[in-house]
Amino acid sequence: MGAQHRRPNLDREDYTVPMGSALGQAFGRYENLTLLGRGGMGEVYRAHDPELGREVAIKVMLDATPEFLARFRREAQVIARLTHPNVVQVYDFGVNGSGKSYFVMELVQGTSLDKVMRERGRLPPTEAVRLARQAAEGLGVAHRAGIVHRDVKPSNLIVDANGHVKIVDFGIARIQDAGQQLTNVAMLMGTPGYMAPEQAMGRTVDQRADIYALGLTLFEMLSGCPPFVADDPISLVVKNAQEPLPSETLRSLGIAEPLVCLIEQMGAKEPDSRPQSCEAVISALDALLVAAEAPTVTPPIPDGARSVSATPFVDLGGSVAVPPSLGRARSSGFLLAMIGVAACVLAAVVVQVARKPSPAPGWC
Repeated sequence: MGAQHRRPNLDREDYTVPMGSALGQAFGRYENLTLLGRGGMGEVYRAHDPELGREVAIKVMLDATPEFLARFRREAQVIARLTHPNVVQVYDFGVNGSGKSYFVMELVQGTSLDKVMRERGRLPPTEAVRLARQAAEGLGVAHRAGIVHRDVKPSNLIVDANGHVKIVDFGIARIQDAGQQLTNVAMLMGTPGYMAPEQAMGRTVDQRADIYALGLTLFEMLSGCPPFVADDPISLVVKNAQEPLPSETLRSLGIAEPLVCLIEQMGAKEPDSRPQSCEAVISALDALLVAAEAPTVTPPIPDGARSVSATPFVDLGGSVAVPPSLGRARSSGFLLAMIGVAACVLAAVVVQVARKPSPAPGWC
């Protein structure tokens, strides 16, 4: 199961170095190591590369079986094959003098999406769609390289101060063209709350498993909570695999119907019912963003009248935005005489807009 990495409080007087930790050891030319986090099988450090003059992150594999060491090396090779702004970059791989395997990667200055949602709650729909689109871009590059991440979730998406997303932790990724299987067939790999049904049942997965997990992540961004919750991991796996996505939760929050329909498709239990590629997901998200950001057509204003600002009337959250200058216009003696004319013109515009096709046909 995907382990959560928490940064230890090294300033505590009672803090002790965990058994088997690599803290204090040397790793090649890298210096000034600071422990950032520790998981069940490894640690992550911040370090300085004096040769290139940059800060990096070092992921260290602690004492592990040959299978886990092989998977660790494969993770480094997997990420090194990918070059994209939305995927963390790997720079180096090695073994230190104590026999600890490690790889050096880009230090991402940001916060996990999981932490962002814990601090802020549910995100505005337009922001959530933009973040999901970036994740889909990075996953699409991985899929075209024959790589399935298999652990897409909020804690594996890092968001920087500018809202830029980086996908991290390819530790259980599946390489579709690999000649060897690095995961024990009896071992369930992934995170129960985001695992696609076919993954939970131990079947071979493809890119559509990542699309499923991304759909559940988008659901969580919009609602502020995961779609499936249970008291224990096994119950959560069963619930996720069998119960339909609770999309009425999104509708009750006023999320626009085309967006709800897309999430329903991404979270479909059968892989064939989902979008078949990240490119299809990106196209759908782009259509939503275009529709949400399109300005409202402003009716012609007679000479001498104050213009009404062109504010979009419907956003991805389904809320109605009243142009702020409209309230001021009602208090104007001259504009009171023009309300009847403006209403007729506006009604004609609304009728024409209503006749236009949906911005994303076929999502439902």
